[in-house]
Amino acid sequence: MKTHLLKILILAVLNSLCLAIINDVALSLWGRPRGVSFGIMLYYLWIFLSVQGLATIALFYFVGPKTSIFATFFLILSIAWFLFPGSFSPAYVAVVLGAAILSALFFLREARHRARRQNEPL
Repeated sequence: MKTHLLKILILAVLNSLCLAIINDVALSLWGRPRGVSFGIMLYYLWIFLSVQGLATIALFYFVGPKTSIFATFFLILSIAWFLFPGSFSPAYVAVVLGAAILSALFFLREARHRARRQNEPL
């Protein structure tokens, strides 16, 4: 149990750092948005997607992969819907897609590990 909690926390911190890097690269590519509200919205987006990443990892270990994958992509879509800035922004889309890709990579990695563990002889 302690190893699961430690692994969850380490992966959640790495997910949050990766999202921060994606956000920084997106802002340097497409420029800083005009207005204070858009910058604050990107900050809230980073916070919500970091919490979503923690929920993804925790749900995977405690509930299972099938429920976790549906809950994860529902969370991503609902965060993207409720925090949508009202006009198209490439930086916003990059951060949301980055969160979805990070979640998908986590699912693929953990599915491979589970399959490998099930095929090993005791």
